[in-house]
Amino acid sequence: EKTRKTRTEDGKLNLLGERIAQLRKKGLSQNSLARELQLLGVNLNKNAVSNIELGKRSISDIELFAIIAALHVSADDIFRYGNKKLANL
Repeated sequence: EKTRKTRTEDGKLNLLGERIAQLRKKGLSQNSLARELQLLGVNLNKNAVSNIELGKRSISDIELFAIIAALHVSADDIFRYGNKKLANL
């Protein structure tokens, strides 16, 4: 039997995709972010970035740390937003 993935109330596979999109849009395209991640050794393409932002793909801790580095933000910048949503789970 296939294991079910944990989803948010609205069916998303991650809590932080919207926030990642907000922060990315301050200076990078999805393609640019994907390139930055590849330079950091994380093999995500534009489609994967898009799916993360839309909540259609979960994020590993390795990917999240690389996204934080590529966006030049802090974990607080990302999680401050996510905590609001965690309260609703």
